[in-house]
Formats: sequence, C-alpha cells, structure tokens
Amino acid sequence: MYSHNQIIGLLTRMAQAHKQIKSFGFGDDFDITNAPLLYDTDSNANQNPSHVLLWGVLKSSLLNNSNPATAAELQTVYTLIVCDKVQPNDSNRDEIMSDTQQICLDLIAMFQSGAYDNYFYVNKTAALTPFSGLKETDDGSIGWTFDLVIRQPYTSDYCAVPGTIPSALPI
Repeated sequence: MYSHNQIIGLLTRMAQAHKQIKSFGFGDDFDITNAPLLYDTDSNANQNPSHVLLWGVLKSSLLNNSNPATAAELQTVYTLIVCDKVQPNDSNRDEIMSDTQQICLDLIAMFQSGAYDNYFYVNKTAALTPFSGLKETDDGSIGWTFDLVIRQPYTSDYCAVPGTIPSALPI
C-alpha cells in the first residue's frame, strides 16, 4: 500500500520531471504562499514559490469495507492546484489558463498511464475547476485545480498492528 508520504514523494518527482512546473509544495490551501516548498527550481526562494507552482492538499480518506461482495478499498482524495502569476493588467490571463489546464491534463495522464497500477489506481474522471487565488494570500496567482482520487486495495490485518488487541471488556 502506498502511504501518504509516498504519494507526496511521487508528486515531488512528477513536479521535478515536468519541464513547466518550477516549484511544488504540500499543505493546507491557505498556506500556499507561506509554507516551505518540497521542490523549487530557485534554491533561494524559501518563502516565495517559483511559478508555475504545483500545490497539493490532502482532502479526505475513506475506507470502504462495508460490502462483503466487493474488495475493501481505501480511497484518498488530494486536491492539486496548478497556478501561475497573472500580470497586473491581466495581459497573460488566457495564456496562463491554457498552460495550467494542459499541465493538469499532463499530470492526470501521468497518473493514468498504468505505471502505478501495481500500487494504486486513480479515478478515470477528473473535474478541473478554475483557480483565481485565495483571498487570505492573494498573490495574483490563477490556474486550475482538480481532485485526484487514489484507490488502493485494503486488507484488514490485525497481525500488523503494533501491539496487541485488547480483550473484550466484561459487561
């Protein structure tokens, strides 16, 4: 099973491999301009990300183990944000929206390539939503977001639990 840390590592490597992505960070969406970056082409940019920026946010995780007729599955949802800085006069707005949408599609293609099928699956549909910055940290960034749903088989293995399972409490 791919852990949360391994997914972040994979996203970091994807950001490094994509020629248009200049930095990558992970955390809450309101930290997008303040949190430390995991990858940045400008090694001096400790707090200000280089653009195009890929940002990841852990959204939710769901264990679906309720139907005995189907295999148990852990679904984890990550929101990915791909953004760039718009000029004050908005002269590059359409170019940014076009480029960042294509980068989203590139990332989806990488995940859906089959290269990771031995580890996890991703949903074959992804809704892309325009991103126009966050009010709390508006730095003039715009682009696109999409939810990446990672699905992994889940096997309940109490033998792997570190420790012992306590006995039932007496009534």
